[in-house]
Amino acid sequence: MAGFGCAVQSAALWGGHKMARSPEREDFQAGSQRAHESISERMLNVQLLAGQWRHILIAGLLPIMVAACVAVFSPKTYRSRVLMVPTIAQSQQASAGVSVASGLSSIAARFGLGDLGGSSNAEQEAIATLTSRAFLEAFIKDKDLLPVLFADDWDPKQKAWIVDEPPTYGQAYRRLIEDVLDVRKDLRTGLVTLTVEWRDRQLATEWANELVARVNEIMRQRAITEASASLKYLSRELGASNQIEVREALYRIMEFHLTNATLANVQTQYAFRIIDPAVASDEDDFVSPRRLVIMAVGIVLGVFAGACVAGLALTRNRSTCGVTR
Repeated sequence: MAGFGCAVQSAALWGGHKMARSPEREDFQAGSQRAHESISERMLNVQLLAGQWRHILIAGLLPIMVAACVAVFSPKTYRSRVLMVPTIAQSQQASAGVSVASGLSSIAARFGLGDLGGSSNAEQEAIATLTSRAFLEAFIKDKDLLPVLFADDWDPKQKAWIVDEPPTYGQAYRRLIEDVLDVRKDLRTGLVTLTVEWRDRQLATEWANELVARVNEIMRQRAITEASASLKYLSRELGASNQIEVREALYRIMEFHLTNATLANVQTQYAFRIIDPAVASDEDDFVSPRRLVIMAVGIVLGVFAGACVAGLALTRNRSTCGVTR
């Protein structure tokens, strides 16, 4: 009986120990089951993605291929620059130095000859002329640039427009000023940069250099004409005046205009002195298309598109198979 009692006691102790460990075993089994389900879900996801690899690959490669085509086949745009310094201000300052120092500006204004020392206005006028409608439209007409600026609407074989309404010179001016030409002045150094961007690198260089040459010639001829007209007017006023002070002032104003006319006749680069003329870029030195940027955007879009297709495939297959997280 004692042996039987020990056996019963031992069984009771073992059963109690088993009952005490059962919650831990349940937690362990639950954790093992969750881990197994997680592994199974991951394997199922891998299988689902493997089954959709063609769609994911196509979605990822398509933006990259489009970007590569755009980068390779887009028309190249080249840039030509002319670096110059305004000289019209220096010329007029040199001419007007004696006049301004002698206080003749008020006398010149009295005779309707304006400010003899207005060099800054002359410089602004020269820069504004470069982008003025009259100047650029004359350039477009002289160079016959309508078929060049609107080449997509022009048939070079038939030498005729292929659109019902041919482009106007006003449209050509806006195209030139918005997409082709840029004129900027560095306020720190005073240098002026004229930039031309176009698909033909030779034309871009030719246009940039010729625009500067034209504005120099226009400002030079304008200075000569104004000086000649002022001298004729001053000569008449000189003959009509008997006051010594006025005659002396008129002589000095005439000296200013004679000096200005002389400089205009001698200096071909009257408004702008060219520091660095435009030179044709190398064939591979283009500003657009920016191939690296285009390809980087294509790769980012490709990764995003591939991830979207993969996510849609997982969502659709989970719904079909009844798999949830």
